[in-house]
Amino acid sequence: MIKKALIAAAALFALSAHAGYAQLQAPAGFGGTSGNWTYAAAANDKVYGKVVHQAGALTANVGGQAVKMPAAYRLAANAPRIAAAAVYLHPGVRTAVAVAGWLVAAKLVWDEASNTWRQVEDPNNTDGLEWFNGYGQWFSSPASACSSAAANRTRIDGSGMYSWTYVSATTGGLCTHRFTREGDTTSTLVESQLTSRPTVAQGCPAGWTATPAGCLSPAVTQPQFEDELSKAPMPSSVPLELPYPTPLPIEQPSPWINPTPGENPQSQPLRVPTGTPLPIPNTAPQQYRQPYVDIVPAPTPDNPWRVDVKPGETISTNPNPAENPQPDSQDKPAEEQDKSLCEKHPEIAACEKVEVTDKPLPDQPKLYEPKYPDGITGVWNSKLQEIKATPLFNLAPSLLPNVSAGTCPSWKVDLSIDGWTNAGLQDVSPPCWVWDVAKLVIIASALLLARRLIFGG
Repeated sequence: MIKKALIAAAALFALSAHAGYAQLQAPAGFGGTSGNWTYAAAANDKVYGKVVHQAGALTANVGGQAVKMPAAYRLAANAPRIAAAAVYLHPGVRTAVAVAGWLVAAKLVWDEASNTWRQVEDPNNTDGLEWFNGYGQWFSSPASACSSAAANRTRIDGSGMYSWTYVSATTGGLCTHRFTREGDTTSTLVESQLTSRPTVAQGCPAGWTATPAGCLSPAVTQPQFEDELSKAPMPSSVPLELPYPTPLPIEQPSPWINPTPGENPQSQPLRVPTGTPLPIPNTAPQQYRQPYVDIVPAPTPDNPWRVDVKPGETISTNPNPAENPQPDSQDKPAEEQDKSLCEKHPEIAACEKVEVTDKPLPDQPKLYEPKYPDGITGVWNSKLQEIKATPLFNLAPSLLPNVSAGTCPSWKVDLSIDGWTNAGLQDVSPPCWVWDVAKLVIIASALLLARRLIFGG
């Protein structure tokens, strides 16, 4: 059956001028039957979540040209259990990164001594150490050792004169005690570090073996192993680390032909140019016609690798051939693709040719009359004379001194402002000698400036 499908596929693809369905050869690692397809992932595959992408999985012969296409598969819900069975039967894969992490999450270990899989659990002593209280006794936890140290210290060291009270202990064995002298109302916090050593684990379940690494169960059977390992989430790269070929079940609608990347792939067509662009006579600008074949995925439940072969041609002004196969979601003849919307559908309303004439708008009534048509400038100009006539406007000139030639200035200020104040005329003239001193300062400054300008320095 497979041989016949290959012969049919070769015949259809070799005759690229004719359309029809073809069945591509199944990729390496793909197997099973309809409704129960499987795929064995290889080390160079890519995994996104539960989807495995296989590069170069499919080969199509288009006019003597071997065209490679990828494929993708979504692992079924029971794939982790099948993977767990493969790990159980091939313990050598336990050192692979993803498989090792998966085993740690499920608390499963390989016992080299007995060549069996076992389950490991933490004992009551969770840190694998025992702690010395300083008085000849070892305890399974820092808290127990610290509490015992306080009791012994009070009994032995204090002789009734001192007391040590346990406060706290860290997982690293740092004790905190409260030291109190008999008769005192105050106490002191004291910290001390316990001594520790590795210990054989205590408190393992019945039938389990106590080891420094924890409690080991009896040898687990394959069903038990599969149950425990499949409970933990399977890392995405585990299928790539399983012994090849380990067939893992895949779910529909996968597999996908020429898929889009990522966790949610979709099959997409692949356009393969089958010749060089040929000039079309009597076209200006010069146009070129290039043939192609569209490989369109058309799978069925029984034939997941069936494709539809659709020859066609493109028409463009580009004389350079498109040599590389390109995905093309358009399944239309070349002429249809090159047409504009109105060339394809001239009957739609958007493509109707309508002559548009524009009429002038009618006169619009005025909505309001402006109170100040000239704006703030007009308001200022109209009110300027009224502002100048106010006493406040004339206040500034009245504050200036009265200077007469031959006499020192007289500075009298009229502080009577209509409506505000009536303080009368006030003389604020400085003494006359002030002006003589100011004159001497100005003359001396002028001489010094003149010297600097002439001689420098």
